[in-house]
Amino acid sequence: MLPAARKRCVEFAQWNGPGGLQSRPRLPNLGARQREFREGTMPEKQAMERAKKDLRRGKRPSTAAGEFVREEIEHVRGGKHGARSTQQAIAIGLSKARRAGVPLAPPPKGRAKASTRHQAEKDLAAGRGRATSRKRSRAVTGALRREPSRAASKQALSAHAKRTSAKRKRTSRRGR
Repeated sequence: MLPAARKRCVEFAQWNGPGGLQSRPRLPNLGARQREFREGTMPEKQAMERAKKDLRRGKRPSTAAGEFVREEIEHVRGGKHGARSTQQAIAIGLSKARRAGVPLAPPPKGRAKASTRHQAEKDLAAGRGRATSRKRSRAVTGALRREPSRAASKQALSAHAKRTSAKRKRTSRRGR
């Protein structure tokens, strides 16, 4: 816990007294930046469980990866960090899914840049290997925190969906 938060917590306990309204001091409401220190950058347990449940039910890996994308959109909306674009938020979610062990294949040749495919392959391999160093993880989180949160707005997500569906064939655009 950060010193300022600890101080507020102690003040709250002193004001409340040992046999007061609450016997255990309650943590004060921390901002998104301070919460980050406690939460870390690992995918939330609920997203992992939902993804595993999807895979057990026999759903496609892309469906399971959708849980991580959803989680990432929630993070951007909630102010945990930002994203430069909706596409970046989606890419971060897919990367987290691959690193968590979801067997999501990299995009085929011609669909994405070579560097994107290469990174997807690395993420897939990292899902079977060791965790990222703390220093790198904090650096990435710090960089994302400086990005805006408008990428996860309703308008941005809608515009992204329209753009991507326009690129697909007409038969694949129909509602299922």
